[in-house]
Amino acid sequence: MKRAWIGMFMLGAWLHASSVQAEAGAQSRVLVRSFRGPSATPVRDAVVAELGRHSLETVSEAAIPAQADLESSEGRVEAARDLKIAAFVTGQLERAGRSLRLQLTVYSGRDGSQIAELSLSAAKAPQLVRRIEKQLWDAVGSALQAAKPPEALPPPPKAEPVAAAAPEPAPAPGAEPEEQTEGGSHGHSSPLDVAVGARIGSRQFAYNDPLPGLRDYTLGPSPSVALHLHWYPVAHVSDGVLANLGLDLRGEMLLGVSSKNSAGNEFSTSSTQLGAGLRFRLPFAKNELGLLAGYGLHSFHMAASKGVEPGVPDVTHGFVRVGADLRWLVAEPVAVYLEAAYLAGLSHGEIAGQSWFPHAAGGGLEAELGVGYGMARSLELQVAVAMQRYFFSFNPSPTDPSVVGGQHRVAGGALDQFLSLRLSLLLRL
Repeated sequence: MKRAWIGMFMLGAWLHASSVQAEAGAQSRVLVRSFRGPSATPVRDAVVAELGRHSLETVSEAAIPAQADLESSEGRVEAARDLKIAAFVTGQLERAGRSLRLQLTVYSGRDGSQIAELSLSAAKAPQLVRRIEKQLWDAVGSALQAAKPPEALPPPPKAEPVAAAAPEPAPAPGAEPEEQTEGGSHGHSSPLDVAVGARIGSRQFAYNDPLPGLRDYTLGPSPSVALHLHWYPVAHVSDGVLANLGLDLRGEMLLGVSSKNSAGNEFSTSSTQLGAGLRFRLPFAKNELGLLAGYGLHSFHMAASKGVEPGVPDVTHGFVRVGADLRWLVAEPVAVYLEAAYLAGLSHGEIAGQSWFPHAAGGGLEAELGVGYGMARSLELQVAVAMQRYFFSFNPSPTDPSVVGGQHRVAGGALDQFLSLRLSLLLRL
């Protein structure tokens, strides 16, 4: 009988010890985060091994969801609750002179606060590992053993049944739902607008008050390809004020055109336009006002043919463009466009050379009026008419080489005018 009592007592003690050990294991789960700095991996491995020798279950940072915030107390508690983590261990290594220093910190899983720390230094990583084996547990062991995971959250209260909401009234017949304009065919915050199309244009160059011998020039309707781009880099990442500051880039090139003089000589003819500047957009309602400033270059050239000069000077208008444009949404999906700018002349090409009019000065104006039709959320068809008008003042002098050299190139000035019709597709990205 006595032996039976002794056996029952020993069985009860073993069951009690097993339950205590299970409870201690549940309270001693430690997450050892990835260490940072030189020799981080071998030093962390030494810390994990030392904790394992004291019967602590270690967990790697890979077990935590990527969106978890382990830098804040609240984030640590939330992660610890899901995985029943009693403590977190972090390590930062850095070189201090010839020494390798480890700063180890322990945080509580229950409230996320700091509960212990240890600072060790050694000349090299192997020596630092030996110090971890000797000093780690004495410094932070008691804090790790006392740490506990956070308590489980109480279950949410049972939701009361809610009466079904009444259905929203159907729209009246013929009524169209209101469209969201942000980023659509009539939006104002798209980071990139690209218009690609064709232009049919003409040129009229004529002198003011010329002496006999100077030849005017006319080019009939001729085809060009055109590209106009607005790019707002900050709009890719923000919708603040700077998202409305962008680049204004434009280019145009005449295609396959030749000119003839009165004698029937044919001259290869080329023309290009380039422009780069800044545009600041001011959205209001569903409309947009833009302010423009930049540099432009517009050249027109006729090549000599079989040794015969065309008798019309090449022109390269270099200018500063300052202007504004407006986009007005008349009625979905139709918008009206208007652009106007002053072109402050900087250079003029061959016409301002010594053999023509070396004292030439001038500037210009340009304007465009167009209509856009939204074909899709990000696609619009545009039709526009445009005018560019450059004016010159030649201010000839009797001593100019073009006057005394027998060419008698004398005129008070000139007008260089371009008229065109543009058809483009505008893509908003």
